[in-house]
Amino acid sequence: KVVVSTQSTGTRQTELIDFINVHHFPDSLSSRMEDFFYNDWFTTKGVVAHEIMAGWPKALREDCYLHIHDMLLKRWPVLKEASIGCQRALSERLIGSFSAPEIRSITRETASERYTS
Repeated sequence: KVVVSTQSTGTRQTELIDFINVHHFPDSLSSRMEDFFYNDWFTTKGVVAHEIMAGWPKALREDCYLHIHDMLLKRWPVLKEASIGCQRALSERLIGSFSAPEIRSITRETASERYTS
């Protein structure tokens, strides 16, 4: 499993470098792209939670996502005061995007609209 993950990461890293070279991104932007790639891999180890949990029962997925997004749900006042049912429903729709030094969360629907439009 570790070998496959390492090979996958190596392949994605090569694709990123090729993408940067083909489009001639400026050094500052390519550096940010590479930083994001490495930070994302370091944070997730290449594991994509929504792909793993796709076939799981809804209640189990919600519990897992509630745990994953616990810090976010407890820190934002508007989310902190929401009912547990609301937090459970919202937590499954959040995806994390980590980029040093900032942390962002957007819904999958927003990401889908952003990248497919």
